[in-house]
Amino acid sequence: MALSNSQYEQLMSVIEGRHADAVARQKAAFDEVVRRSPIYAEMEEAVAKNQAERVKALLRGDEMLEDRLLSQIEDLRDQQRVILSGVGFPADYLDVHYTCPLCGDTGYVDGVKCRCFRALEAEMLYDASNIRGLLEQENFDTFDLKWFDRVRRDPASGRTSYENMSENLRKAREMAQDFKPGEKNMLFIGGAGTGKTFLSNCIAREVIKQGYSVIYYPAASLFDRMADSAFGRREDEREQIFGCDLLIIDDLGTEVTNSFATSQLFRCISERRLRRRSTIISTNLDLNQLRDTYTERVSSRLLEGFEILRFFNQDIRILKRHMMQTR
Repeated sequence: MALSNSQYEQLMSVIEGRHADAVARQKAAFDEVVRRSPIYAEMEEAVAKNQAERVKALLRGDEMLEDRLLSQIEDLRDQQRVILSGVGFPADYLDVHYTCPLCGDTGYVDGVKCRCFRALEAEMLYDASNIRGLLEQENFDTFDLKWFDRVRRDPASGRTSYENMSENLRKAREMAQDFKPGEKNMLFIGGAGTGKTFLSNCIAREVIKQGYSVIYYPAASLFDRMADSAFGRREDEREQIFGCDLLIIDDLGTEVTNSFATSQLFRCISERRLRRRSTIISTNLDLNQLRDTYTERVSSRLLEGFEILRFFNQDIRILKRHMMQTR
């Protein structure tokens, strides 16, 4: 999906505006040169006339005339450069100075999105994700394993939380670096403050940087939005929920659970699976609690379509707060 049609049109409007501004600046520069040296405009007209005649000579196969006209054009250009220098302007003053010289402010190079397009696209996708500010703080570069216990072992897995999170981090990096919509879904299960949201934000940032669309919702907000869309108030938002390349549902189980929320969760998971879109869900509930809360049908859909990553550790937020207090 990446950009929606409206987002694409908005982005292209920015690029087209840059192109128009560059052309307008060049026109203003030309007018300034002519104001200082009126003969420059006459010479420009002569260049244009000779170029038109040269094209005709080329079509007729008259090489001698073509060469003579080319020589005249070069002479006129030399004289123009002298005039520019004489009135205090650099030789490239009348060039069109585009914001992006690679694509000339068109957004594309040889039919492929230019890096300037990709940069604008990423900015727009960051803004649409709902977590732009968080992604600047919570990403793979700032992820720190020092908060995870290297000593105590979890009775169920036999791992320390450090070993467990190291493995989760590896899998998250793989998903983010090789992201393809619909290829992988993840279910993060664990207690509060164990790194689930932070790790999903790490993935989100990398996926957005690659030009894919990401939308983040706390579970309560998601179901509020879906309730609005069900009654026709936010149909465009429903399409974003179902169609974005990566949807992150955070803290599933903290919302008011009822038959509507359960049906909408099943619909969301199923619709995104049909569209081959990826989803990350984080929850404090274990698998039995998920089944009891959202029915067997929803929990089986999660089990069959999602890779489960388990999280356990002391609450990192409490650890950080304690560290600040003891300094």
